[in-house]
Amino acid sequence: MLCPDLQVELFIYTTSPSRREVEFLIVPNMLIKRLTYLCGAFDMEMETDVLFGHLLACKTNDHLVSLVYDSDLNIPDLASTFSPSLQACRKLECLELSVSYPANNSDNNFF
Repeated sequence: MLCPDLQVELFIYTTSPSRREVEFLIVPNMLIKRLTYLCGAFDMEMETDVLFGHLLACKTNDHLVSLVYDSDLNIPDLASTFSPSLQACRKLECLELSVSYPANNSDNNFF
């Protein structure tokens, strides 16, 4: 590795999330220290579990110190979606999770 102390901060804001977009931006063994993923409403939304599954597959969780996830998506089973990925984040110091539920137009924020 040419830059062993490299720290990547990745900020993604999208209104049209797709698996291809995530696979293009986040590659295996990428040393992401801080990840911010903001997703606006869109008709063909990528499932949240696809994003976090890709992070696990790329071993991004090994280096992640800060994770901000803000989405207009309704996540039916929040615990099973986030648990495996968060358990793999051994260095995680900051977690900001904001998910909107359109049924009652309220935001649920977990820190």
